[in-house]
Amino acid sequence: MADALLGNGERAVAEAEAIVRDYKVERDAVEGADMVRWLAATYALAGRREEAIATLRRVMGQPGSQGSGDLRLNPIWDGLRGGPEFEAMSREQ
Repeated sequence: MADALLGNGERAVAEAEAIVRDYKVERDAVEGADMVRWLAATYALAGRREEAIATLRRVMGQPGSQGSGDLRLNPIWDGLRGGPEFEAMSREQ
């Protein structure tokens, strides 16, 4: 995520995707779900809206995932707010 915040979005995404590939949800349901959540955040910070939303959908409801409060208030998700899919997801939780 730090790389994405520094403007190195593609590098950040590549690193986050590699971490999720290596640290699977099947291996550890809680930590694995957190890794997927951070991948979604990295996509969001890198401006990859569709991938961020699809990845969030994949992890919602799993142990360790964020709730609607996080989706509504965390500045990481600012770039996703206003879109119908994201707004619906934040109401579902």
